[in-house]
Amino acid sequence: MPRPPAGDAAAFQDESIAPRKVMWSRKDNVAWKGQDVPGASGLTPFQERCEAQLTTYLADRNLVLRDRTLMLGHNETYLHGFLGDTGAEIFIYLDQVELNASGKGVNLERWDARTPDELIEKFLAAVNEAVRK
Repeated sequence: MPRPPAGDAAAFQDESIAPRKVMWSRKDNVAWKGQDVPGASGLTPFQERCEAQLTTYLADRNLVLRDRTLMLGHNETYLHGFLGDTGAEIFIYLDQVELNASGKGVNLERWDARTPDELIEKFLAAVNEAVRK
């Protein structure tokens, strides 16, 4: 089943987070190996690391992940919440992230980054833009 196209990060006026399909290599596949497989918590290592880094990022700015909810989708468990009182909404899926803020959205998935950490960095850059507004 084909994956949906990534969203338009340009809406946040920061080209460094713009989704773009990167050229993949075997090394990149190794970086993602097991990162999208749910563990005992029901979350993937990627989801757990992404949430932890997001929580730290928000705390450093006196914000919290509000109304954090684990959602059961058709094929996966994902995280949903809001960035403090900004109205920005986030989703952390098995191997992708989504941010909706002020009617604009960013959807980044594993194909947009060579490693899970690179994807998280791009997500946090989008979060930064959303909470600065």
